[in-house]
Amino acid sequence: MPRHLTEYLLAAGWSNRSVPGYPHVLLESPDQQRHLTLEQRLVGAASADAPAAAAAAAAAAAAAAAAAR
Repeated sequence: MPRHLTEYLLAAGWSNRSVPGYPHVLLESPDQQRHLTLEQRLVGAASADAPAAAAAAAAAAAAAAAAAR
């Protein structure tokens, strides 16, 4: 997570509205008209698109096998 960005915004008057146990940082602007959610992505963790990518790869492999026949 870009800690320096969070610290800069907090110093500029933004509020931390994070919920304990929620894995993201929720920030709110001083005028309460803007909100920013910083999502923490773990290094080496599978992407949310991994199942779709696996299905696409399987379909491509099946198409290639069918074309080879």
